[in-house]
Amino acid sequence: MAPSAVKANAAAQAAAQAAAIEETSPPVATQAVIDTINAGLLTAGKSLELSVDAESNRSIVILRDTATGAVIGQFPTEQVLRLQSLLGTNPHLLVDLTV
Repeated sequence: MAPSAVKANAAAQAAAQAAAIEETSPPVATQAVIDTINAGLLTAGKSLELSVDAESNRSIVILRDTATGAVIGQFPTEQVLRLQSLLGTNPHLLVDLTV
């Protein structure tokens, strides 16, 4: 096979893989991105976790130290989740609307 044909074949395969990723359902595509990020983070001794808070149904992102398991960072923070839980459907409780 000629070198230009090999390059064209490789390009066609890459395009097919990209199209397959686009057609993949978001959770699978998201997991692929997470796996790629985790691969890079593992070299630095860290891991990324994504979850959904059962009470608020919000996405939670946690960065952990893989050696100790300690949480390095979380978004949104536990305080924000707790505040959201306390306020429930009444966020106006934070502001006095009387004039």
